[in-house]
Amino acid sequence: MFVGRNEELNLLKEAYNTNKSESICIYGRRRIGKSELIKQSIKNEKCNIIAFDAKDTSIDDNVESLSSIVERVYQYGKFLSFEKILAFLYEQSSKHKVILIIDEFPYLIKQNRGIISVFKNAIDKYKNTNANLKIIFSGSFIDVMKDLLSHDSPLYGRFTYRIHLKQLDYLTISKMYSNCSNLDKVLYYSVFGGVPHYATFINQNLTFKENIINIVLQSNAILMDEAEIILGSEINKLSGANMVLSAISGKNKHKHAEIFSNTSLNSAPSLSNVLNALIKMELVSKTTPINDKNNDKKTLYYIDDNFLIFYYNFLFGKSSFRMITAPSEYYETQIKDKFFNHIVPKAFEEICKQFLISQNKLKRIKPPLIEIGTYWYDDHINKVNGQIDIVSRDATGYIGYECKFNKYSNINIEKITHQINNYKKLNIPLKDIVFFLFDINKKEWTINNKYYTIKDLY
Repeated sequence: MFVGRNEELNLLKEAYNTNKSESICIYGRRRIGKSELIKQSIKNEKCNIIAFDAKDTSIDDNVESLSSIVERVYQYGKFLSFEKILAFLYEQSSKHKVILIIDEFPYLIKQNRGIISVFKNAIDKYKNTNANLKIIFSGSFIDVMKDLLSHDSPLYGRFTYRIHLKQLDYLTISKMYSNCSNLDKVLYYSVFGGVPHYATFINQNLTFKENIINIVLQSNAILMDEAEIILGSEINKLSGANMVLSAISGKNKHKHAEIFSNTSLNSAPSLSNVLNALIKMELVSKTTPINDKNNDKKTLYYIDDNFLIFYYNFLFGKSSFRMITAPSEYYETQIKDKFFNHIVPKAFEEICKQFLISQNKLKRIKPPLIEIGTYWYDDHINKVNGQIDIVSRDATGYIGYECKFNKYSNINIEKITHQINNYKKLNIPLKDIVFFLFDINKKEWTINNKYYTIKDLY
């Protein structure tokens, strides 16, 4: 099932509908849906389409593979170089539009960086002709693809369209399991995030527990080795990445010094190298408070992939135990409590943040928000400090947000009032407090402060 990506589809349709050659760059982390987006975009295109998956092998092998595809489409002889193939396709496109899709273009660069200049020369040669060749350069190696767009790249200025594909938000991804309850939608998002590939495995006729067992826990489960596949594709020293991700997620360490002390890396620069690699892969992000952005001591690192959070909390380093434990028992004893008490509430915070961003984009928040982030407070009067996880800033000040996901105990007015009073005791400049409430008992109440329930969110 394909959901969302309307903006990206419209952009590709716009590129396909011009009467000139176009160069399109599409990039994003693995499993994010690049290939499916391209597949959906060319569905109704009435032209010759050359779809080529580059391989991590020699340039000659890749030339042979692409040549055989072109030969099947055009019933025309063998080509011995990319130069010859491109020249042929450009010439053919002057008669009838052609779309050339090159998936995982970074594999070609890895074998011979000069391939970039080959494409640059062909693009320049035919740009002022009546050729109508649409070349899609797609890739999962984000830093390599970003380099193609940089000022130092031979292809700089040649891309007429660029698409940076990211995870789908909760509202969009939940449409892939639209028959599930609101609770289950939040639970699935807490495990699989906004990665479409993962959502395709969810069987809506099964319970959440049954799906987790089938997809992740049982022997030969489809996603059992997913983390190693994602990391192993780009990071040579997988052990370093495992230690860092385990410290951030499994041990809840977010400061540079804390992460370092919970790994066996031999130096702080080594940790920085791993963190930078994970950030480039869009698996980790670093944040600073919106009220103290230049303070490195308050920089925190978080995993941006919900499945990796799940993996490093419940699966990493526990394969022996899992092998001798029934999947159902493992879920009940090793996953359930921590997942509902710690993992889901953090994912619910992200859902609420997405809601604020979407409402702000729709101009439904007055005055409009300038930024959303965390807020660090040092209350010298009460001698306390800490961080508010979600705070927005507008032209008139700051608003704090409390996101309450409830599983085992009722959320009630007394608890809300207690939280409000705690804020009032702090010497911090919040002009308002807004509550996002998810109570699976679906109780309703009235309080003076603003609040949203899950029904209000989506």
